[in-house]
Amino acid sequence: MNNFDDQHKPLIYSFKRFDNKEQISKSHSLVNICTEAIDLNGMQKEAFVSAGRNSSGWRIPTDESVQLRGEDAAPQPLALHNASVQICLLNQVKQIFKANQIESQKIAIKVDSYFNIKGSFYRGDVKSCLKDLVIQFDIQANLSEEKMSALALEALRKSPIIRAIRYPMKNTFSIKANGKKIKLPNSMQSGLEQVSDPLERIKALQNIIPENQSKNKILEKKVNSTLEPTKPGEIPVGLLPDIDRTIHIRGTGFAINDSENEVQTSFFHPLGSVFQYRSDLHNEDVSGFQAPSALTYHGAALAFCFMTQFHRYGSVNKIDLDALRIVQLTPFDLDPTNDQNLSFDTHIFVDGDFSDSIATDLVRMAHQVCFLHAALESKNDIHYSIQLNDVEIIHQNQLDK
Repeated sequence: MNNFDDQHKPLIYSFKRFDNKEQISKSHSLVNICTEAIDLNGMQKEAFVSAGRNSSGWRIPTDESVQLRGEDAAPQPLALHNASVQICLLNQVKQIFKANQIESQKIAIKVDSYFNIKGSFYRGDVKSCLKDLVIQFDIQANLSEEKMSALALEALRKSPIIRAIRYPMKNTFSIKANGKKIKLPNSMQSGLEQVSDPLERIKALQNIIPENQSKNKILEKKVNSTLEPTKPGEIPVGLLPDIDRTIHIRGTGFAINDSENEVQTSFFHPLGSVFQYRSDLHNEDVSGFQAPSALTYHGAALAFCFMTQFHRYGSVNKIDLDALRIVQLTPFDLDPTNDQNLSFDTHIFVDGDFSDSIATDLVRMAHQVCFLHAALESKNDIHYSIQLNDVEIIHQNQLDK
């Protein structure tokens, strides 16, 4: 069931189409993913993501499990992130095979993401991290083990999302509460003064009725969770006084053709629903032409995860929050030979009754607890294995060794 609107829109749809007649030739390899996201009812949120004025734009939703007081109507943020990693690697393998004139009968990826959250929202010492990312390549093609090993390493090192996870990025913020700008500490404050409140833009985008959508659903639930809803009076697991949880998401995906992929994500711990996604690789449209690209899914996941933790800290401390929306700008360099210290910006707009110091605490704690901000801001290990023609040729190698 789609609980996000009453107009029979698909869960994911295009709100803006790429037109190559307007495409401006690129003189550099840097792209900036812009995500404008807003709270809906309950735990649900939606994002409008694009990579610039001339790219396609995609609406992407998120929800939480019934155990976390959600309706389980769309993937959780960490599931969307797992999907983005799968898609990015599938695309890299396809491009490398094409460049090397290698024909394949199967290109599949399995990604196990492990995150940890530990501490207490009440004490203010809770913190999240990416514990591990374990990737399995499953390839059927006529090539040697040595060649396959080299090509898998090349895919991992060229993937912009894997590079973002491996090498720390810096994040800065701005916040406006009830239309008033609140000054943050210098170490947190963004220097981008021109970012404006996205509320009216989002309202206009929400009124768009999608046309000419793909006959294949871009996002659909394949298996329902067996989790029981939180009982009346019971504290959701994410709001317990002391938390020490490891979260495990598994994703499995495969290449459909040169441009399309199909991936699934499943929460293994805690046990959750299985969602299926389609994606598109387009040489000129970084956002994805027929379906969202890896970077589009990643942009939505990053914004959603931060917003969830912003609200969670507000809930624990009984802070009056309303109409939360953010603009997140995340750069990626698509040229792996460029060594740039990239940073991303999170711009928060919220209404409510709270002081400037509490607003600063909300930003600080949401940043501290956001799983995906932690993943981008730290150096993380990548483990991988390779299965070639149904035979494992590499088992759990570490990328940095």
